[in-house]
Amino acid sequence: MFVHILPELSEAQVTLQSSLNIRLDFLEHYVYLVALLGLAVFYGLERFANKSRQCSQKSVVADTSVV
Repeated sequence: MFVHILPELSEAQVTLQSSLNIRLDFLEHYVYLVALLGLAVFYGLERFANKSRQCSQKSVVADTSVV
């Protein structure tokens, strides 16, 4: 899925560099790094939510079996 947005990121990279009127080497991959960071944060939050949901379901099952 991430690979499908790479052409759009390339266009955004060109737009960003032209709008800033600055030629810095670290900006060459800035858009890709931000996108990768966003993907990593999303993945981490999704894993956290799934683990939290599993713990909640286990506690609900444990609470109902005690009664």
